[in-house]
Amino acid sequence: MGVISDRIDDYYAGAPRGRPSFSISAGVMGNPCNALLAFALRGFPDTPPPPHVKRIFRDGHRIEDDVLADLKSAGCTVLDRDPVTGSQYTYVALGGHIKSKADGLIQVNIGDPFHLLEIKSMNGDSFAQVKRLGVKYAMPKYYQQMVLEMGLSGIHTCMFVAYCKDNSRYHDELVAFDEHLWDVQRARIDIVLRNEARKVATGETDWRCKDCFKREACWSGAQVATACSTCAHASAQDGRSWWCQLWNKAAGTPCSDWRRYEPGPRV
Repeated sequence: MGVISDRIDDYYAGAPRGRPSFSISAGVMGNPCNALLAFALRGFPDTPPPPHVKRIFRDGHRIEDDVLADLKSAGCTVLDRDPVTGSQYTYVALGGHIKSKADGLIQVNIGDPFHLLEIKSMNGDSFAQVKRLGVKYAMPKYYQQMVLEMGLSGIHTCMFVAYCKDNSRYHDELVAFDEHLWDVQRARIDIVLRNEARKVATGETDWRCKDCFKREACWSGAQVATACSTCAHASAQDGRSWWCQLWNKAAGTPCSDWRRYEPGPRV
């Protein structure tokens, strides 16, 4: 790489980390590892992605804005901000322990019902797979995300819009609610809430762990804030609160009995 390229990467590598979400978000439901869900719920720090991945995320946000503009230009009614909050439409359970953010609501033709809207940009190979197989089979992680969004929002249709970064082509499909998968997702969430989450792999070299954003927290014991949410004795409660199982009371400030939460091993 050249000098300038190295300096750009150094800039992105040194950018501050985002704050942990302290929630199980729709974006992680497509991952098969319940330990990941538990670490996300408890606010464990993310493993920083490499500089080029940070730029991919940046470009994805920019492309999303362009797609929203194109949808509006095509005559669709698109509501990309909640008029109450001024932010993305957000749907929660347990006071925010479970959370989903939609890219908006879309009405294709006047008089039609509104659907949830999910926009994804992707490379040519992924785009071809989505067109051939549909998002459910080509990109199951996106399908899982939409099902959780539909389950939390009560809006049981989602318009999936894919944008190909290689050739600027579009694909769209209307995704229906999957009641069976929603039940499976809720069962997984219940496992996490009961502090029974286990790792999906036996070691960090497993391919499923390679790009996991909780990899260091899971396998390397990355430093974590001493808080009730990161304590093995705490369990999540409604209202986005925590309960101390050791002292059988509402969790407050961490005490001398704090012990780092660890998910169970794969069985």
